[in-house]
Amino acid sequence: RIFKACSDKVEDIPFYACTTNTISTAAKSWVENSRFSNQEHKWVEVTVGSTTIDELVKEFGVPDHIKIDVEGYEETTLLGMTKKYSPEICFEWAEEEGDSAVRCVEYLKNLGYDEFGYIITDSYLVKPDKYFSLKEFKEEFSYDAERKTEWGMIWAR
Repeated sequence: RIFKACSDKVEDIPFYACTTNTISTAAKSWVENSRFSNQEHKWVEVTVGSTTIDELVKEFGVPDHIKIDVEGYEETTLLGMTKKYSPEICFEWAEEEGDSAVRCVEYLKNLGYDEFGYIITDSYLVKPDKYFSLKEFKEEFSYDAERKTEWGMIWAR
């Protein structure tokens, strides 16, 4: 087991532990602007070590699949991956981070992924029925950052 956050650098970073299970994050924007930024959820900032996908591949080898689910920290996590490793990758998206999700897809295109799809559920076991080129994906993928209700997984292959 690795007890570190996955980020764009190997260093100590702030991490926001939430009293509600499954929504802790390294993304300050998630704490301040997500659907979970209300009084109901309590956050505690701690410092944790971080690593990168590149470093994990060096240590453990090339994976068959990469799944990223880091509550608004997907873009920073992907920046720690400087080449295409697995034939497919998926990451969680949320409407309030929709612009970041599109930047993630653009970054993955630069790494060599050519087809992109999405689903409105966060199961990495459910793949999209349809994949698109980057241009088509950007035309098809829609979100309302103010609504903050939809989320799911974006796939690249």
